[in-house]
Amino acid sequence: MNKVNEIILYSADSVIGRFFLTFLLLHSMHYFSTMIYSSYCLDISIFGYFKSMINGHGPICHILMTISYHAQSNIYNLLKTAAVGTGISFITNKIFRKINTQA
Repeated sequence: MNKVNEIILYSADSVIGRFFLTFLLLHSMHYFSTMIYSSYCLDISIFGYFKSMINGHGPICHILMTISYHAQSNIYNLLKTAAVGTGISFITNKIFRKINTQA
């Protein structure tokens, strides 16, 4: 069991693991907010067209649509930011390991 934890922690701390976890988090946020929005705020019918005029523009529907939109539109920009952050932390870890092993 300890070996499995080490493998999981190592893969989550690697560059590819961070990219994958970031993408998975953003995709999950987009997917679930879209699914909740579609089940709560959308009614695809003639009556639903008029019903959405009343409750389709409420604050909860607006928040769900905003989360979905921003998660989708910024996913690649956030991955670039994660790449820079991962690169900086990777370089910093390498430098501090060398300093700590020399001391």
